[in-house]
Amino acid sequence: DPKLPDNIVADVMTRASTRRRSTKTALSDGLGLQHCFMAASALGMKFSLTQVRDVVTFSASMPADVVLSPDEGRRDPCLGNSTGSHNSSVLPPDLRIYCIDDSAPMRRWLEHCFSGFGAVAVFGEQLADVERFVAAALADGDIVVCDQNLDFDG
Repeated sequence: DPKLPDNIVADVMTRASTRRRSTKTALSDGLGLQHCFMAASALGMKFSLTQVRDVVTFSASMPADVVLSPDEGRRDPCLGNSTGSHNSSVLPPDLRIYCIDDSAPMRRWLEHCFSGFGAVAVFGEQLADVERFVAAALADGDIVVCDQNLDFDG
């Protein structure tokens, strides 16, 4: 397997600052990585590229504060360690939110989390739901949440 060089981040950032193109591969000029690294750097993020066998992962992180309205007073699993009812005042009214997940507990959680923000429809109990989900989402979905690992028997 090809291995990322240890100095890949510094090398990509140097190419970005000097506008040099990579000549190491015909498949990439490194511009995508340059943009990712420059955006992360501009936002003050910590970022890295790591490789485990043949999988390369770009990671970026930054500290963030959760700001809650004063009336939020109970523990809510949708907001992590935060508390309270959903403050939907910053979102437009009547949002149409469509979710699909093959896990029953996850479908219940998604419905719970999004219920304060608009009309929520959760799909994924059976394979036939996929077609209904896609049709609904394309017809009038404002927010669409899709499990990236759907797995239906058959």
